[in-house]
Amino acid sequence: MERAIIQNNTSSIEQIENFVRAVCDDNHIPNYFATISVSVLKVAEYAFHHNANSPLTIFFEQCRGGIRFIVQSDYQCFEKTHSSGIPPTGSDEELLYLVNILSDELEVLDGGCGLQLTFDVLGIAPQEVAHRIHILENFYVNIRSQIVEVVES
Repeated sequence: MERAIIQNNTSSIEQIENFVRAVCDDNHIPNYFATISVSVLKVAEYAFHHNANSPLTIFFEQCRGGIRFIVQSDYQCFEKTHSSGIPPTGSDEELLYLVNILSDELEVLDGGCGLQLTFDVLGIAPQEVAHRIHILENFYVNIRSQIVEVVES
């Protein structure tokens, strides 16, 4: 199992992106870099927001049909993995909402100290792709309407 220990500092985003890029390159799945890196970065952002002083350990492993990343903190910051409806822009729920959409499976570990993200890289059903696109389109339409409301008020 590969791992990276990330401190919350100015280079943490670059460190996470480099780790995910190396995993994608080593496993010949560069087309998944954007989806995976956004997901892992959002989980790290969520964790650092709840405890900025605690380092994160990011683990990578292969699993049947895909790959798995585990983001582990010393702090119990992962309580739920899905919100109902589209959450408010800039909220913690928005971060996890995006991760739910981009990953194939999300699981809270160790009483909330870890979050496991699974990506099915050997194939995804066309219906699932269409569903994700639909959800993302609605998500961005909602964000756009919130921005317009703020600008107009």
